[in-house]
Parts: sequence; C-alpha cells; structure tokens
Amino acid sequence: RVLRARANCWKAARLCTGVRMPMEGGARAACRARLFGEVLGEAERASARGEWAVLVMDACATRVASSLATMSELMERGVSLVEDLAKRREPMPSQDAVYFISPTPQSLGRLIEDFGGAAPQYRAARVYLTSACPAPLLAKIKGATHLLPRLKALKEINLEVVLEDSRTLLAPAPLALECMYAPGAARSATAQGEWRRWASQLATVFATLGELPAVRYSASDGGVTDAAAVAGLARECHAAVQALARRSTGMPAAETCELLVLGRAFDPVAACIHEWTYEAMAYDLLPIRNGSVYRYDVQTNAGGSEARDAILGERDPMWTELRHLHLAEASLRLNRTLEGFSANNRAAQMRGGQKREVSTRDLKKMVQAMPQYRDQLQRLSLHIDIASKINEAVRARALKAAGEVEQDLVLGDATSKELIALLGSHGEDLSSQDKLRVLLCYAATHPEKLDTSKRTQWMKLARLEEGDMKTVGNLEHLGIAVNKKKRAWRAWSMSAASAVPRRRCARRVAAPRRRSSVCSASRRC
Repeated sequence: RVLRARANCWKAARLCTGVRMPMEGGARAACRARLFGEVLGEAERASARGEWAVLVMDACATRVASSLATMSELMERGVSLVEDLAKRREPMPSQDAVYFISPTPQSLGRLIEDFGGAAPQYRAARVYLTSACPAPLLAKIKGATHLLPRLKALKEINLEVVLEDSRTLLAPAPLALECMYAPGAARSATAQGEWRRWASQLATVFATLGELPAVRYSASDGGVTDAAAVAGLARECHAAVQALARRSTGMPAAETCELLVLGRAFDPVAACIHEWTYEAMAYDLLPIRNGSVYRYDVQTNAGGSEARDAILGERDPMWTELRHLHLAEASLRLNRTLEGFSANNRAAQMRGGQKREVSTRDLKKMVQAMPQYRDQLQRLSLHIDIASKINEAVRARALKAAGEVEQDLVLGDATSKELIALLGSHGEDLSSQDKLRVLLCYAATHPEKLDTSKRTQWMKLARLEEGDMKTVGNLEHLGIAVNKKKRAWRAWSMSAASAVPRRRCARRVAAPRRRSSVCSASRRC
C-alpha cells in the first residue's frame, strides 16, 4: 500500500513538472558520450596513428570513470595505462598523458609537479576538469611556466557524479548529515562551503544532460534548521546552474525542467521503513560487498560446491527485470522463468533425463544450446539463491509482521497499541535494528508522543539501549516533533512577571472542568 501510494504521488509529480529523459539512452548514454567523446576523443584518434596515451585520474575522477566504463573499453579508445595521480608513477617522457581530475588545490598541485622538474613526467598533457575551476587555481596554472608549453588542452568537462544505474546519479557527500542538520549548520562556513560543492556537482548533471532547471524548494519544509538549510542549498544550486549556463554553450536558453530540493523532513519514514522490492530487500538483508558484489555457492559437476562472486548490475538482464518488483511478484516471476527455461531449452531437457530416444539432430541442437544454457542457468541459480536467502531472513526475523505494522503506522491505521502487540509477540525474533526502525516509523508518524517516562518505557519494552533511544530523539534535528511540548498555560502561570496571582489563575483554568459537559449552564463564562 505504501509503494502504491508513493507511485501515485510520483506520477502526479511527473505530470505537474514535465520531467522527461533528455536523450535516447538516458543518463548513462549522456555521461558515456561526454567521457568517451570529450575526455578520450583525442586519445582515440591518436591511437589510430599508433600512438597510445596514459590516463591519469584522482580519486574523484576515478569514481566517475569507474561507474561509466570498464578497463577494456578504455583500452579500446587509446588508453594504454591508467595511473593514480596521488601515487608515485614511473616517468614516460615518450607518451602523452590525459589528466582527468577534479579542480582541487591538491590535484592541480600534483599536475604542476609532474612538469615542474628538469625531466617531465610525460611528453605532453591534456587536462580535463570534472567541474568549474576556481579563478585562483586557474591563475596558478597560468603561472606554471614549465607546464604551459606542454599543455595541449585545458577544458571543464562538467562531469562529477557517479552513475549508479541508467536512471540514478549520485553525488558523494560524506558530510551531508552534519552540514544540513547539525545545530547551527545554516550559519557554519564549513556547511556553506559543502553546499557550494554539492551545487556544483548537481550543476554538472544538468550540463551533461543538456537541461536548464528551475529550482524549487519549500520554505517551510520541516523545522527551522531544516528549512534554513534547504533554502540555502537551493540558492546555491540556482547560482551554480546559472553560472554554468552563462559559461557553457550547450545549455538551453530557457528553463526546460525543474529541480526539487527537499529536506529529509519531507519524507522521514523512507529512511527507516523496510522496503519490500527485490533490490531493496537484497541490499537490506544480504551481505553485498563493495556496493554490488554478492557471493553465493554453486554446485560443481563433481557434486561439490564452490563460492562464486556475482555483480548485481544492469549487465544482468534478470536483475534489471526483477529489481523494482515486490518480493512476492519477483519470486513468482522467477518460478515462471524457471519453468519456461526447463520446457524450452533442449540442453535442460536432456540434463533433466527425458525418457525418449535422442536423434543426431537433437544432439546437434543440444550442443548449440549449451553456451546459452550455461549462461541462463547461471543467472537463474544466482537469483533463486538471492530470493531464497531473502525469504529465509524475512521468516527468521519476523519482518512480515514488522512490515505490516510499519505500513499501518504510515497510513494512520495503527497506533502504539499495535506496536506494543508486535514487540510483545515477536520481540525475541526481531533484531535490535529492526525494532529501532519500527520505533522510528512510529515517532515520525505520531508527533509529540515521547517524554522522559515514555522513552524509558519504550526502551524497556523493546529491550533497546540508551543510544538507540537517543537516535529516536535525534529526529528532532530533522524537523520532526518527537518530544512532547510543554503546555503554554503552565509556563505563563509560573512567570514571575505575571500580574495575576498563581492560585487565582489555577482556579480559572480548573473551573470549567467541574461544570457539566452541557455548555448552557456556563454561558456567563
């Protein structure tokens, strides 16, 4: 129900804002075209003449390039070697170098050092920057007298985001939580500097996609801290996009889309609720390493088993087909795929031991189907293993019951009564993290329900630690009213500056409580 409601909301948002994909192939095609066409275009043309280039990247550019291309694709475009800018490298004075780096003092300083001595690191350099270069650093490059004669190109590529998949771009921001929600973050120079960096990264997305956005934000999104931070980030995004539009020739003259800047308080439940799609459950419940590597056991022809690593990504068509489906629907589709595979693949029929006489023609078709059979069987065994491990974890950790309570809390169909019943019946099966997530859903959807005594009661009932309850209370920093607020009349009656005597004030407040519920007798009041 939550997923269906979210889908309807996003459909309405698309209709209102006119969101569209900018070109055939989406974000992946646009980013790859920029990397291969602008960064490696000259190296590919030089490789046709028998000349190879060295690709030198810093940490930021390495993350970008790794999400867009493989090493074999780089070599096909004239790259003989990929080097890390931060490490000591062997001099290659007979080869040109392509520098794909971010415009930071450290990276540009190392670039200048490579050509600062009597023996340069490379014959020449083509430098491509991931984002706009600040004026002081540009002046530093102009002053590098040993670098300028060997500098064949210096260009801002405006590509500083990591491609997660064909429709998802990530801008790494390890300090996001502190710089958006720490007390006083809106007035912090460090936070404002991070906002400018994030805005610059987002601006490169629109430069790559060829779009000019109108920036929208809610001035009253969440609490005071959240609203100030969201407004500050939105202003930085608008300034960065406009500055890039003035410099770039590929940006449209008029606004073509909208950029919505939202704080976490806009949808606080999404960060803690259990998501029941295939991809979300896999990342939530299974040990996936390095962002996409999953290890599972397969049976060998000898009857044993061996560990095998699989990369969960868009190169696997079955992963692309299943990842956004509900877990139950994904399991049904896997069963149908397995049945169809067994019925249609001749190699699978032969391996299944069908009781019929096999002709030479059948054997020939079986041999022709063997490579495809192995590939399909490997993908099927991978996803059957993933689905079975997810279902085992759901049963062992009582996540079905927890998920039902979470969805009822979000939709307003459950209160603390249902949460108490869940913790009483499944408290032993639920992990501390799962109980904390359910409690976070309750606090985010039922404002001003916690005080010191309630917090202690929940901690004892759920068997959580003091640090877990502090996590629940920290939702206040996101602009969510978690703690009970003191009544205004109590603060007023305790004020030393009040001219009304405290006892008389108390009688006035308490008097209506002694009257009947029928108001006709209290018209004089």
